[in-house]
Amino acid sequence: MAATPIGTLPPLSAATTILVVVASFLASMEAMNPDVEALMALRNGLQDPNGELNSWDPDLVDACTWSRVVCDDLTRRVIRLELQMNNFHGAIPEEFGDLKNLISLDLFKNNISGPIPASLGKLKSLVFLRLDHNRLTGPVPNELLALDKLADANFSNNKLCGIIPTSGSFENMSPSIFANNSCLKWPGRMSGNGR
Repeated sequence: MAATPIGTLPPLSAATTILVVVASFLASMEAMNPDVEALMALRNGLQDPNGELNSWDPDLVDACTWSRVVCDDLTRRVIRLELQMNNFHGAIPEEFGDLKNLISLDLFKNNISGPIPASLGKLKSLVFLRLDHNRLTGPVPNELLALDKLADANFSNNKLCGIIPTSGSFENMSPSIFANNSCLKWPGRMSGNGR
């Protein structure tokens, strides 16, 4: 069979053209919302006994339609996660550092365990960080000191250890945000903050 010159190929049908355009649009939509991957890492790593995250469907490219997720109307990027008081079990994934537009992260009163990921230090827009009343362990990462916009944080009632940060973003915060982490220590002291 002889090769057909490019100029003599039959034109694409209208249906084929529409299919190509729709597929390209969907691929670009998925590429435009990197927040989905970070949210799915959380969902896949959590036990969700109350089914609060059932609406988090990776086939729905727009995470802004998911429950407990608030997005910026213009950019369609996640700005707030309202995941408090759900009895979630599991860890905070490193991928949360990829939620670049996140302003508020509420995970208080769950059963979240493991360390606070250092990647949260990449959340330069973060203003509110509430991780209290969980089972978090390890130190408060030094990377959080560089969160210049952080105005309200709470790490109390966990199992955190190490030195309590008192500079950077924590310089003007109340010591009570670290209460009831008996293994945390004030700089220069050997005993924990206890209560």
